[in-house]
Amino acid sequence: MDVSKLSPQQQAHWAKARANQPASTPLYNYDITAPTVSAVKVGATVNAGLKYAEALISLTVRENLAGLSTVYVTLEGPDGQQASSSWSSSYPEKGRQTLNLAVSMSDVTQNGTWRVKSVQVADANYNSTYYNEAQLAALGTTTFEVVKAQGDSAAASLQSGGTNLTPVVSRSTPPAGMLPGSNARVGLRIPVTDAGTSGVRSVSVTLCPVGQYWNCIYLGGNVSMRGQTSVSVTVGGTLNSYNQLGTYVVDSVSTYDYAGNYRYYYSGDPVLSTLLDVSTVEVTE
Repeated sequence: MDVSKLSPQQQAHWAKARANQPASTPLYNYDITAPTVSAVKVGATVNAGLKYAEALISLTVRENLAGLSTVYVTLEGPDGQQASSSWSSSYPEKGRQTLNLAVSMSDVTQNGTWRVKSVQVADANYNSTYYNEAQLAALGTTTFEVVKAQGDSAAASLQSGGTNLTPVVSRSTPPAGMLPGSNARVGLRIPVTDAGTSGVRSVSVTLCPVGQYWNCIYLGGNVSMRGQTSVSVTVGGTLNSYNQLGTYVVDSVSTYDYAGNYRYYYSGDPVLSTLLDVSTVEVTE
């Protein structure tokens, strides 16, 4: 409609009618704004010689709409060594939040002044903000002292006296409470110790038919809490269609700690001969 062709009276009437029309309502409210950090605070001193040594970082974050989804924090030592941690939410929430993040320091090797190197915050709509060291320093306290750092180079070790939870397994019988056709389970409970500072993390076990190195059963398990020096790790797995009937023995075991150290035990290692109360798993139909 060409308003210029209307008479002055008609133009005034059209303008008045236009002004009285309600504003259109958007179909949806789409979040294009990234969350922001308004405050940072760290503790004063971390004793890295403790098995549960952690640096605590407090962040005040504001998110406007989609909800805070993930946070990444990186710390850096006086000679460049780094430690990091991340946080995520399965139910992102908007508004102002104070998050307390713990970064493991039990395996660092550098004493002295550490600092918060970077922080990245993101919402559920993938909007994110990255803060560098200088930006974070303007928001609060970002440095702390590390003492008694010694690192962790000692791998976790197997101990004797483990428990075979499934010495006999029926391939056609589902686990308790499961529907027919569900794969049968195999489980072991493995005792492990760690002489280092980070603590036992996980164990993996391979069971193979006697005299074979194929059609094996693979088991794995993790601890529920870090920093443990002595713990029994439950490892488990399921039988597959290719797993044949017969006797299975422990072919190999790997142990891991939270510092990334690992130890591999292979078939014939004397430690494996005393690992379990029942050393074989019998697979039946």
